[in-house]
Amino acid sequence: MRMRTLAPVPIVRGRARAFRFMARFAFALSLVATWIAAAPAPKPKPAAARPKETLSGFYRKASPTKRDARPAAPARPGLFAARSGSTKTAPRPAVTAAYRDAVKRWHEATTTPAPRNASGEPCLALANLNSHERSVLCPREDGSFDADAREAAAYLFREPGSENAHPVHPRLLTLLLTIQEHFHAGEVRLLSGYRSPWEGNSNHGKGRAADFVIPGASDDTVASFARTLGFAGVGIYPTSHFVHLDVRDASYFWVDASAPGRPHRERGVLANVAKESDERAKTRGELRVFGPLVKHDARTWLAARGSSAPASSATEGEAASLDDGRSTGPEASEVQTGEDADLDATDESKAGD
Repeated sequence: MRMRTLAPVPIVRGRARAFRFMARFAFALSLVATWIAAAPAPKPKPAAARPKETLSGFYRKASPTKRDARPAAPARPGLFAARSGSTKTAPRPAVTAAYRDAVKRWHEATTTPAPRNASGEPCLALANLNSHERSVLCPREDGSFDADAREAAAYLFREPGSENAHPVHPRLLTLLLTIQEHFHAGEVRLLSGYRSPWEGNSNHGKGRAADFVIPGASDDTVASFARTLGFAGVGIYPTSHFVHLDVRDASYFWVDASAPGRPHRERGVLANVAKESDERAKTRGELRVFGPLVKHDARTWLAARGSSAPASSATEGEAASLDDGRSTGPEASEVQTGEDADLDATDESKAGD
């Protein structure tokens, strides 16, 4: 009897089920891939914004990047009245009330007369408004200052904070004494003397410059007289309320209306007056500052001029140049702005500081 061969039915059915499972699984994967491709991409989470740094006066402080949701300020009369629905506030004033009070104290006249030596000759009294120190420097018979006086001046001119010091140019001390005697002031009040040079070629970094006020005299009057000294840089700061004086090879005058801690707004003025001042200085026998030794005796200078009452704030020619708002000095493109502007050794007369 012939036997029949049976087909492996269980094996065939098992393979069919495996194929169906794999097909369904592949179909499910295709659906998931289609859904993922159609879904929108997630938005990246914004990074936390850092606060902005703003300069306010002499100090830096952080301000928020977004305005607070505050109600609009009520409308009030004035130049900076807030509009309806506006969150803007009035701009910060150029100087604070505390600064204005300090300026008044700086310029208050003193009842103490200028110091004199044993011979009755005038001495230079320097009062540092930052350290509240005071020194009296008496010149020798020839009008120059000895080593001890120059050392005391360097210490008084030192930079606040860092305590860095530098020798003070002898002629700068003589010019300050000349100004003190002309205005019959009890002292010269120093705001800034030496400053460590951080860039450029500042006269403050060479011990050749001083920012000061004369008690009992206006800055305009002091600057007007200082312009007659010759071989000097004279800057007036009507908003910050002080006078800058330095010694240089050729006179240069300027006005800077910037507020304390704000960018400088220097404008050269009275170029013709500067040239005339240097010519008169040569006639008096004074030489260029950075050439041969300069001969400048405050007593001789005042005697030759005649020690008179404080001069007016500006001569007729000076007033005309200052009032019309135009500069008679170098062109705007030639004037290097900034109190610490970069100066070339051969072009120091064309920039302030």
